[in-house]
Amino acid sequence: MKETIGKKSTAGHDLGTAHTSSPIEEYQRIASGGPLNKEGIKNIGKFPQGIKYVGYFLFGSLGAMMMIGGLLNFL
Repeated sequence: MKETIGKKSTAGHDLGTAHTSSPIEEYQRIASGGPLNKEGIKNIGKFPQGIKYVGYFLFGSLGAMMMIGGLLNFL
């Protein structure tokens, strides 16, 4: 007899550990440069002072522009 879709059993399949992949998963892995380097993030405090100050300035000015833009939006 033919089995209908509603009567198929999933007892033999472990659906919780099934790996699904997209057609572009390999391309995304290559384009992103691999997984996040957690050791590099821990060593940010060891950067030279000039690089840290430039970063502080860039992120601070970005935050200031966002705040000014938000204030001007309400005026």
